[in-house]
Amino acid sequence: YSHRIGSVVAEIASGLGFGWWYAPGSSEWINNPHYKDTDNENTSDPVRSLLKEKWRQKKEYAQKSYGVTLDWFNNYSKSRDHIMKSDILPKTDTKILMTVPIIDVLVSPISSLHLCTMIFNCTSIEYKDARHELYLERNSIRDRWITDILTWIQSNT
Repeated sequence: YSHRIGSVVAEIASGLGFGWWYAPGSSEWINNPHYKDTDNENTSDPVRSLLKEKWRQKKEYAQKSYGVTLDWFNNYSKSRDHIMKSDILPKTDTKILMTVPIIDVLVSPISSLHLCTMIFNCTSIEYKDARHELYLERNSIRDRWITDILTWIQSNT
């Protein structure tokens, strides 16, 4: 369903005191002994996917950052709307680099790219074969991402 419908559902649920419920498609972390390296939708790297799952198994604090609640989604939506409606964005002098993974199941790449067009000094770089966690992607993607960031910093200092 669309972001707008999700925002309305999250706002109503939060207002009624049900913000602690997990958003549709999300849940609390549960140890899965049959976890496969392809189960992580945030990275396409099989080794890093398995390492992250092992980390969650060993560290209780890592398990708490897993699921998206309706309160979280409601607050994210309000922040997003506030930013998108701001008249400050076109006046921003600070140079901004936005690296956008196109295969992102958590953040809308289209919205990110649209936001970048609204900011005067924003440069975007798209990664068509990348998922949400660029720092956990396959080396070919991650190395290109890091190189792009360092190149942009060097050309803007």
